[in-house]
Formats: sequence, structure tokens, C-alpha cells
Amino acid sequence: MSNKRVLVTTADEETWPKDEPILFLGEWCRQYHRKESWSILDAEVVSPYGLEPDQKSKDHQLLISVYEELLDELSHELNRLHQCNHSRRYWDIVLGYWLQRFVSVCINRYHGLMHALDHYDISEVIVYGNDQYRLATLNSYGFQLALYSDLWNQNFYKRVLDFKGISQRRRVPVEDDSISFQKSSPLVQEKGVKVRLKRIWKSVFRFLIRDDDAFIINSYLPVGLAVKLQLSLGQFPSFWEQQTVESCEFDNEIRSKISFNYSGHSGFDLFIRQILSECIPTCYVEGYSSLVDFTTQLPWPSSPKFIFTSNNFDTDEVFKVWTAQKVEQGIKYYVGQHGNLYGTWIYHTHQIPEYSTSDKFISWGWGSGTSHVVPAFVFKTANFPVREKCSGEGILLIERTIYNRLATYDRHLNQEIYQQEQFRFVSGLHQDLKSELNIRLSYYTLGAWCDKQRWLDFDPTLPYDAGTVPIWDLINKSKLVVHSYDSTGILETLSLNIPTIAFFDQFYFDEINEEALPYYELLESVGILFRTADDATKHINEIWDNLDAWWTSPELQVAKNKFCHQYARRVENPVATMKEILQS
Repeated sequence: MSNKRVLVTTADEETWPKDEPILFLGEWCRQYHRKESWSILDAEVVSPYGLEPDQKSKDHQLLISVYEELLDELSHELNRLHQCNHSRRYWDIVLGYWLQRFVSVCINRYHGLMHALDHYDISEVIVYGNDQYRLATLNSYGFQLALYSDLWNQNFYKRVLDFKGISQRRRVPVEDDSISFQKSSPLVQEKGVKVRLKRIWKSVFRFLIRDDDAFIINSYLPVGLAVKLQLSLGQFPSFWEQQTVESCEFDNEIRSKISFNYSGHSGFDLFIRQILSECIPTCYVEGYSSLVDFTTQLPWPSSPKFIFTSNNFDTDEVFKVWTAQKVEQGIKYYVGQHGNLYGTWIYHTHQIPEYSTSDKFISWGWGSGTSHVVPAFVFKTANFPVREKCSGEGILLIERTIYNRLATYDRHLNQEIYQQEQFRFVSGLHQDLKSELNIRLSYYTLGAWCDKQRWLDFDPTLPYDAGTVPIWDLINKSKLVVHSYDSTGILETLSLNIPTIAFFDQFYFDEINEEALPYYELLESVGILFRTADDATKHINEIWDNLDAWWTSPELQVAKNKFCHQYARRVENPVATMKEILQS
């Protein structure tokens, strides 16, 4: 590069130099709704880090190896700090998910910054933050929220630069929101009549709960099937809710007692060990004893036959500590499949805590060739009616948004390519079909992708739903559902025989494992799955006037059913199937 540039690592425009050439660390610095600010600058953007398949694979291997090493060390240190003697599996259940995400974030931030410093001519780096800011959040869900924060990310980059001995141009932030990410997991945000009825049911019939009842929480089964399952197990149906405990403040004196092995480590390996003790959520350090005490007061069964969940293994801190305790007492721990990617993604399944820590993993159809994975069915739609014939009106296009920067690689370029593919899809539809289209935007709004504004700028006449209408209301009214990424929705609509088309680019296909790829290719062969928006649009234009004949053709139905048997299975009696799996 001919000119040295100032490296900017944030979307906070107050940190941007006004009269110097700028190098943005990533597209997240250039927020869409602020285009008028950054488009006039003398600025470039660092090429995205970690997207090449070889680098992505290398970073994933690094993630797993570092995670395994740190879990061993962290288990030892937390046992020593809290004067206990829990197993490695115990701590994997309690904080494994947070630790994996933390390692992934460290790989992304550290190597992404080094990528910029190594490949660009940089005069100076701008960061804002202060030495009093603490990177630790209150819990694992708060950590995910923190990744949206410019201030959190800025202070993390500051730690990397300090570690590397690189000087910075600093700005002290006006506000310090250290440890402000106090929100609980979305599990506690449930609303509606069904939730209120479950609470009444629980309060009225709590005296019927026995100490040896199976503990089932957030099974993902529809309410009616969840009731029938518990009755079939010989227990009164109960609907347990996520519990929360009060947060604890960061205590540097306590943290100073945690130490990790620095010997023989350098570069990234040394950096992550030096920063880890500061970043552990307070619920696992300062608040751990209160968390354990709280679990002793729960009205949950004291000696359950087994524990089963499809959701609470991630950010429900109370459930995880309680479950880890029960597992050490010999109670069986079963986990159900949470959504898509299980059994199909090259970076998923056997390396994630819900799989590796459970006694039995209950899938939606696939198996691993071992007794650990037990094939079942799609839980969430198990009692939904199968569509016998094509019905409904119009086309529903289901969109995704970009989430917080959790991956080892930079997702923003892929999201930009994805967004342009969505516009190509709509542009390619026949004019009369555009009037049949409804675009479902993601309900997830914490990011700064500005989905709604992008679509309005593209075509303000297009109808869209911004996540306000229940998704199944939209699906049930639609004649054809189009999924624009590899999603749980594909498994759900195919399992219910709802006319479905999906399209996603090579980025997704590169991440399908060898065992699953033939099943995806089977969907390709009958016109359900496409690799480009243009091909998907062309196909819809051709079949729309005779959609029934295409969808009900024997060749398509055979291919679709083979895929569903493997990844989106239905069974005649889901309650009996689950009972047999849980009791076997």
C-alpha cells in the first residue's frame, strides 16, 4: 500500500480520525445505516480473516485443542479455588459451552488483528478503553451479548495490542459498561397463555411431584406431547422453568488466585492463558458458591430417574450446576437435538458439550454408529399435521441475519454475498410472482445489519414481516416456503411435506460433512435444493403454475422421504418412541 493508514477497530465514529487515511479492521466498522459517514472517507477495509477452507479447518482444530487443554487446567483451578473435587465432565457441563465460544472469539480477535498488522502498512492503531474495564460478564449469555458491544471488543483488542507490545492511540470512553451484560437467557422471556397455564399447573400440583420423577425441562416437544410423555412415564406432568440467581461483582483479589500454566507457551497460546482469568464469567468465580447454594433449595426432584433437555444445556447456569451435581451422583443425563447442523456440519456434533457430556444424545433421525446417539424424530413439529396436498397462497422467503462475532472467521463478507443473493432471487422472479411474495426477516435484532433498511432500499414495495407474526402462521398460509440458508426450518417443513425450496451458496456446501452430502445432493436432484439464487428462481418460475405436480411427483417424494428419514424423521407414535428411548 502506498499510504500508511490508521487502523480503526470499531463502528464508534468518535474514534475515527478526520484527516488521515483509514483502514477499517472489518465491515462491522461500517454500519449500513451510517453509510453517509464512512462512504466519503479515504478508507479501506481489511480482507476478511479465516474464510479459506484450509484456514478455517486449521482454526477449528486449534479451537478444539486449546479448549481441551484449558478445560483441564480450568477444572483444576476452579476445584482448587472453590475447595471442591469435581470431575472434568462436571466443569464441561457447567462452563464448556462458554469456554468453547471464548476460545473461538479469542482466535478471531487475535488472529484477525494480527492479519491486519502483518499485511497492511499501518501507522497507528486506534482503540478506546481503560485499564479498569473488566472483560468478565455475569454469565455465559451475557458473554454473547458483550460481543455486540464496541466497548467490550475495543478493550479486548487493547489486551491483544498490549500483549504484543504495540502502541496505540487511545481514547477513554465516556461510559464504562463493564459487567453490564446482566440479561438472562431468552428462556425466561417466554410469554403467552401456555406459559401462564404451565405456571398455574406447577403451583397447584407441585405436591404431586415425587423425588424420583424424571426431570424434563424444555424438551422441545409440543405441550400436549410433553404431558402425554410424562403420564406415560408414570408421573404427574410438570413444567419446570429456568431459575436465575443474583449476580456478583468482579473481585480482582479472588481472580488473582487463579493461575494457568504459561511454561512452553508463546504467541496465541500464551495470550489466551494470560487473559482467561479476567474473562471467566462471575457466576463461575465470585458467584459460584451462591449458585451452588441456590441449587440446594430448588423444588426439583432430588433423585430423578434421569434428566432430559433439548435447550437448557447452554446458558441456563442453575440447570447446568444442578445437572452436573446429579451426574456425579450417577443420574443419567440425556440431551435432545436442538436444531439443524447436528450430524451434518463438519464443525459440529461430537465436539460440542451437549453431545460429549450427555449419557445419550437423541437425534432427529441420524445416528453415529454408536449407542450414544439414538435416532428419534423432529421434536418441535411432532404433532403438527402433515400437508396432504398443496394448499395456501403465495411464496414465503425466510431470511437470516448476521449474529454476534462468535466464529473463528469473519462472517461479514459471507453475509454481504448472502444479502446480494437474496436480492438476485427476488429480481429473478416473474413479475406476477413478486406480488405473491412475502419476506420474513429475522426476529433477531441485536446486530447492526439493518435487514429492514436494506430491503427497503432495494425495493420499498416488497411485503415483509419483521418477526412480528408467528412463523408458523406464515408457513401455514403459504403455498411454497423458500429457505435461503441451511436452517432448522428446512428440516421442519420437509418433515411436514410442505412444498419447500432451499438455496444456499458454496460456503454452506463446504461445511457439510461427507456422510451428509449425498442426502443434500439427493434434494438437489429433484429440484428442492439449489446452489444459486438464479437457479432457484428459474425453477420456481417454471413450476409455479403446476406446483402440485412437481411436489407430488414420485421421484421427488422418494428423495425427500429418504432425506427426512435421515435428518427430519417422523414417527407414528412420538410419545411411545420417546418413552422407549428414555427408559431403555
